[in-house]
Amino acid sequence: MARTTNVKIPGFNAYIDNVKNALSEAAARDIVIDLKILGPYWSGEFEANWVVVRGAAGGAANKQTSYTGEGMPPRKERTITDVTIPPAQGRNSITYSIFNRMAYREVALDLQPGRLNASGKQSYSGQPAQDWYSNYVQTKLRSRLEQTTGKVARLPRIKNFQGGKA
Repeated sequence: MARTTNVKIPGFNAYIDNVKNALSEAAARDIVIDLKILGPYWSGEFEANWVVVRGAAGGAANKQTSYTGEGMPPRKERTITDVTIPPAQGRNSITYSIFNRMAYREVALDLQPGRLNASGKQSYSGQPAQDWYSNYVQTKLRSRLEQTTGKVARLPRIKNFQGGKA
């Protein structure tokens, strides 16, 4: 019968928690930045209303546009705002929910028709192609997570673990 031996590395559990927490926060931030860059942009409202919360909780799409005039609001130059990521803490699994708060998000995400004109063409220039969100989730999200994992692995506090203090 094989003999089992327990090997204890001081600080290893804390180190694993640090890796998990750093990766969770970085992945949430990078995904939201991708969505802000790839998504539709006109007045900046949709871009500025991406939210990250702890837990597996969908967010309400209850924020109405501030534009009340006829037709389209004035177009603004694209700027990418920062996003606040709740800190990942603890030893349990980390779950983040990412969503947009704008009431028209289903249309902006191309989950409901309406962003493109009746011919299926973009009704204004400089906007993402049809199904941009689904395309991101199905084809680009995996590579984003791989890039983020590599970036976190190169952080000095992660790659320089030597046991003892994490």
